[in-house]
Amino acid sequence: MKTKILLTFIMAIIFFLPGFSGGQPKTAVNQHDSTFFKTQEPVLSIGSDSEKIGLGVYDSIWSYVVDDKRFVYIADRANLRVDKFDPKGNYLFSFGGPAHAAVRFPGWIENNAVDAQGKLLAFSPVKRKFLFFSSDGGEFKEIAFFPGLNKSFIKKMKFDRSGNLFILTYSKALGYMLLRYNLESGEYAVIHRDNKRPRLSFKDLLPGFAFDAEDNIYILDSIDYRVFKYSNRGKLLRTFFKETKKNRIREKDFNFLMSRGRIRTVPNYKADWKNLKGASRFFPAVSGIAIDGSRIYVWTSDQDEEKKYLLDVYDLDFKYLFTTSYYNVLGNDLVFIKEGRFYIPNIGSENSELKDSIGRFGFFNIPHKIEIFEISKSLPGK
Repeated sequence: MKTKILLTFIMAIIFFLPGFSGGQPKTAVNQHDSTFFKTQEPVLSIGSDSEKIGLGVYDSIWSYVVDDKRFVYIADRANLRVDKFDPKGNYLFSFGGPAHAAVRFPGWIENNAVDAQGKLLAFSPVKRKFLFFSSDGGEFKEIAFFPGLNKSFIKKMKFDRSGNLFILTYSKALGYMLLRYNLESGEYAVIHRDNKRPRLSFKDLLPGFAFDAEDNIYILDSIDYRVFKYSNRGKLLRTFFKETKKNRIREKDFNFLMSRGRIRTVPNYKADWKNLKGASRFFPAVSGIAIDGSRIYVWTSDQDEEKKYLLDVYDLDFKYLFTTSYYNVLGNDLVFIKEGRFYIPNIGSENSELKDSIGRFGFFNIPHKIEIFEISKSLPGK
């Protein structure tokens, strides 16, 4: 039984493996999800937790990507494939899997990203190589990861609109680094460093990053409510900072949600907890960032009365617009926002007893589908 619990816990973690001062007006009114979305039901869901086996039925979703054309790419743990869906949720084809026996993934895939042409880039930790698929999924080539980064773990990969690859890495010696990486040569430039927070053995607290329409890069601090804005070549353009209260990590936060509503505690969590020093004893003030049009969406570690995480929304000059709330997992960019559509895995629970028992590290389950909501057009900003 202990082995089964630990295995389930590990598989959940694999999926959830990132000079201007301003603040929120005191008179600001929170606009929670009842007004944030047009309707409380998703306009579209991709995936299913049905017991039947087939396309679009997922034992667990490993990770997913939404490109700028709103095509959705879902990594399926059980079948070692990435399924592509059109913006209406229609299945198109798969990268890897039974249909392409010659281009199957060599074991589990740690991360994936999609460029502007629809080519899928995946990273195999087993081979320590990238797998770069053609846009139709029929061909791929292996590309070695730069040997000088062999002690670094890839935590997140994203292409900008111009096709440049950016990788968030972590190593014990260097902490987090955001790299502008050349796939062909293996050369890279360091855009941002952050070694203030030690990585927990069971859960990353990733500093999320995103691009605006001009491919400027916005990356979060791993501790404070701070957003760094860089040019695409790595010049620091601006820093936004906001004073905020600190949320201390408690013993209860090491509880996590298994399937069928069962609560378990992270194995051997006390050793990790003991290693957290100073500011690392608190949750990061901000944990996720998304940019859509002229809005910047920043997830905080604060929760509302329904245990939903607060989401601050700014314009591109960091002028505060409004605050809303929705489920998310601290330390990860799980949400995509594209042209007014809000994409999120079905990770939440409306069960009040569960919400009171689940720790903030463990407020996740293994998702089986992606839910898509329409953001209300009556909100401030565009």
